[in-house]
Amino acid sequence: SKVTKDLKDLYTHKDGAIITNIQANSPAQRANLKRGDLIYAINDKEVKDPHSLQRIVTAYRPEDTITLSIEREGKEIKQELKLSSMHGEKLALSSVDQNFDGLYLNKLNEQNREKFQVPTNIIGVIIEDVDQGSKAYSDGFMSGDIIIQIENRDIRTLEDVTKAFRDYKGKTKRIYINRRGAILLMVTR
Repeated sequence: SKVTKDLKDLYTHKDGAIITNIQANSPAQRANLKRGDLIYAINDKEVKDPHSLQRIVTAYRPEDTITLSIEREGKEIKQELKLSSMHGEKLALSSVDQNFDGLYLNKLNEQNREKFQVPTNIIGVIIEDVDQGSKAYSDGFMSGDIIIQIENRDIRTLEDVTKAFRDYKGKTKRIYINRRGAILLMVTR
């Protein structure tokens, strides 16, 4: 989360992203990050807020090792973190198709089902984030949308999406989305 006015007195750094949740078996847990840690830089690139943290991290490849600059209880710590493959983390769709810069997907897990209130009977891949001003944003994709089908293929996993986007790269494709129970058809290239 952000460094809000209320939190400014507790941290020396006024910008950055505060860790509020660490998932079991995640890279963050393996790197011994703690709740309340403030990440203010990655590989010496300044982290201004949670959104810029996400943007910087998704620019690296799975299996890359990055160095986090962290403030913890007034101390400055450098911590290495090895990014995991896309199974545990968001997938930036731009890594598959440059046209889809700004679209971040994830598998439907307990956390994002809860966050976006997705019933357990819905299967697909969730759009966790869309950068404002990106093509995906102007195409009408929204965070919380669930991709359930691309052309004639059912989408169940991130691998399904990656494969479909690779196979239909540069072609016009129909993407079916479940948005809070309504099925929408997006046509995009």
